[in-house]
Amino acid sequence: VSQFGTAGDDSIKAMTVEGSSIYTAGVENGRVVVRRFTPDADGAPTLSATRDLGAASGDVTGIAVSGGRVVLTGTTRNQALDVATVTNAHSGSSDAYVASLGADLSPAAGDRLTYIGGAGDSSVADMKVHGGKVWITGLADRAVGAAKDDPREGYLTRLDPLTGAVEWT
Repeated sequence: VSQFGTAGDDSIKAMTVEGSSIYTAGVENGRVVVRRFTPDADGAPTLSATRDLGAASGDVTGIAVSGGRVVLTGTTRNQALDVATVTNAHSGSSDAYVASLGADLSPAAGDRLTYIGGAGDSSVADMKVHGGKVWITGLADRAVGAAKDDPREGYLTRLDPLTGAVEWT
């Protein structure tokens, strides 16, 4: 049995397998953390890389591997997640995000971060990657501080994780 985490509140929100690697993503002590595990000589998963993207101020929703890139989605109020290039700026409230990272999780110039949102709060409920495009769904541009039973608008968006271009909503 292998355990990881901090002395604070920790959670794993998403996991995926690519080849012999296992990737997990979650919020550890208030920070977005992605981990990669690879098999040791006996085939047991062993931690091989960890990437801290900064204060979560939100949550992680999904993780996938596509085209040699790790794609991570979630919701955040943090306007400065630690990813090299921001393709779409944060809107100032709670935004959905899509991060594209190298498979080894090392910070690199090719890493990309796209924020998606408006003046209100936006969130991600689920994500899938198909044909190199990221599909996300959730609640869009909800009034800041709205009650849970206030009307809300759902969305489905396809975007290019490398350019940040929203191709369809």
